[in-house]
Amino acid sequence: MDIELDILVECPVEQAFLACTSAEHQVRWMASLMEVEIDPGKDWGVGSSFRQIHEISGMRQVFDGVVLDLQDNRRISTHLKHDDFTIFTDLTFRDLGERCQLNQSTKIELKSVALKLMRGAVGNAVRDRLKADLDRLKVLLEED
Repeated sequence: MDIELDILVECPVEQAFLACTSAEHQVRWMASLMEVEIDPGKDWGVGSSFRQIHEISGMRQVFDGVVLDLQDNRRISTHLKHDDFTIFTDLTFRDLGERCQLNQSTKIELKSVALKLMRGAVGNAVRDRLKADLDRLKVLLEED
């Protein structure tokens, strides 16, 4: 399933990029994200591995990730693995001077039979969660 979302933010692109690529900022705007562990053996960039700990529906969920592409103030692409699905996310940033446009393109591949049977409901729930996170990001960026 593919999900495309856009937001226009009243802040410089550098500020938006930092909020999306910094673990300490991500936990502020991603509602389910509790913690991010970055591989201490590597500098943050293409090939870096990380682990995200989410709390979803009262359950702890672990996602193992890798950075696929990282272009300062322009793009970050990641691949997240979970037992039940994989997620490819591509965030692009368009510099509009004192504001910027963010586009989030997310591709989710469902692995479990149960999730595949509930594909429509799962897609709607994920889309709603991603939209709410981006709305929260917009508010945080425009308040700073």
